[in-house]
Amino acid sequence: MDTNPETTFVRRKFTITEELDAELEQMADNNYQGNVSLCLRQSISDHRETLNGNGDLTIRHLIESVAHIEDQINNLTESVNSLNEQKHPSDGSLSEAESMGVNLEEGADPAAKQVISVLEKANTPLRVADIIEYVEMQPIDVRQILGYLIDHGHVFTTSGNPPRYHLAKISPSLNNDHNRHRGEDL
Repeated sequence: MDTNPETTFVRRKFTITEELDAELEQMADNNYQGNVSLCLRQSISDHRETLNGNGDLTIRHLIESVAHIEDQINNLTESVNSLNEQKHPSDGSLSEAESMGVNLEEGADPAAKQVISVLEKANTPLRVADIIEYVEMQPIDVRQILGYLIDHGHVFTTSGNPPRYHLAKISPSLNNDHNRHRGEDL
């Protein structure tokens, strides 16, 4: 609607049914302090937006898009849950690192296994220098392994200078409960 104070107003004569007149007056009373002319001008402006495609049609398209995205999220969630079930057998013999999804199977990178083992045994977060004391690796290699583990959510870093690193602590029972109930929360 044009809110320019220099707008020229034109008086129109038209007829409407008594029912529409009563509804117009009610809308004006409820929303425009009884100003019927302002109510009509705003109605025309809103109708113009609808005709130009900025009204209900746009909302319907948005609702359809959101529904499509929700379907995609549900499909992805089902896929992730399925993969988690395949990755985490329920025999209860997983180490803490394996229960968090850290791959310690045969063929896994031995250097990554060493770093994970050091972090698993530590009671407090460790600096890169601390980790190097327990493994025979260059600092750059330790940082690359930590970067990979951080990117995959297996290791967290603390703020500080220098940063310290620790395994993501998730108790196996909580992790299994989370995987079992994950689909119910969505």
